[in-house]
Amino acid sequence: MGMTNTELKRIITESTEIRLTKIIRRNYDDDIEKLTDSSRPLKILTGIRRGGKSTILKKLYFKLIKEDKIPENNILFLNFEHPLLVEYLNLKRLVEIYDLFMSSVDTTKSIYLFLDEIQNVEGWEKFVRTIYDSTNINIFVTGSNSKLLSSEYTTTLGGRYIELHILPFNFKEFVLYHNLEIINGFDLVRNRNEILGLYNKFLSFGGIPEIIDLEDIQKLNLKSTLIDKILLKDIIERFNVKYPTLLLSLLKYLEKNIGNIISSKNIMNIRDKTLDYDEKTISKYLTYLEQSYLIRRLEKFDIKTKSVFNTQKKYYFTDNIFSEYSSYTDKLENIVYTNLLRKYIDSESIYFGKALDGNEIDFIVDQKETKLNIQVCSELTYENLARETKNILIKDGDFQNILIYEKIGEIDTNNYPEIKFVNVINWLLDVE
Repeated sequence: MGMTNTELKRIITESTEIRLTKIIRRNYDDDIEKLTDSSRPLKILTGIRRGGKSTILKKLYFKLIKEDKIPENNILFLNFEHPLLVEYLNLKRLVEIYDLFMSSVDTTKSIYLFLDEIQNVEGWEKFVRTIYDSTNINIFVTGSNSKLLSSEYTTTLGGRYIELHILPFNFKEFVLYHNLEIINGFDLVRNRNEILGLYNKFLSFGGIPEIIDLEDIQKLNLKSTLIDKILLKDIIERFNVKYPTLLLSLLKYLEKNIGNIISSKNIMNIRDKTLDYDEKTISKYLTYLEQSYLIRRLEKFDIKTKSVFNTQKKYYFTDNIFSEYSSYTDKLENIVYTNLLRKYIDSESIYFGKALDGNEIDFIVDQKETKLNIQVCSELTYENLARETKNILIKDGDFQNILIYEKIGEIDTNNYPEIKFVNVINWLLDVE
């Protein structure tokens, strides 16, 4: 039995329901709204589950209806994790829904498809490619697994798509969600105590939108639920994982070792010897965790040789909610990394580094227009100043040296003209 118009309208209505108590304008919104002007290219939003992809599309859905006067019948919004779509997660049934939708559109107006978590439909790329090539329908797709854009899919889609990677709230958005808009240093001084309180919450619990309004214990409960869903739906089921307990063990290990050099060999030394797996299995499972957007890999960059060493790696989490068992300084380092992702977009140009004297640098940004050496320190004092600055004191002509700190003692920073000293809150909020 096929789907009825009433059932389809129910799915669309429930798929577009916004559960946040407050909606803020995000940095992504302008770019995404501009993409509604043309059906070319296909738009694909990727990112971690609950990171905000769906809400961005829902806001766009209501803008099209209320501001752009697009008829509701001309927008098909499907959340492929809706209970009524369970039996429709195949191409044949998906085409039936599409045909039902098209039977009532106003062909004199623009038509939109919003396909949320479409990676649940095997062969989705063939369906999308056919519509894209044969119509002028504007198509938006979201997915919570980087396998969505694996080589097998991109071959089918060719150069027909643009990818926008969506991260959870950064600190500026987090503050805005709490009714504070910090535009300059005066705003920051006026609201310093409140900002500091919000910073401590952000450091501990991150910026996943659905978690923000919860009590602390509820946030941690939702973290566990979210991890379970990512591991089960996006990894264990998708990749037919043989050792599910190994995935969870890896996650806990990474949580306690944020910013440390990690290797499969090191992890093998602490493995559960009752399980029959090897270094290749560990390496493969780490890749699965990356593909779910739960963790991010950093490789080592040698400033002297301008080369990358992919044998040495560090891992960070996409959001600080996953750093519950990390040290305080690791949490700080993690929010600096995620903000670098937002500031400089291309994660492939962010590394940890080897300075000219061989010492380690926390982060290096190596882009055509932006080259940075970045050290991160919780409290900068006279006693630890030499240790914290030595890695970036050696001047390299191409790279600007930045030291990001939380607190600073009575130090004359003018004695270090090679280094720009920046308070982390100011840096996160982009204010001087």
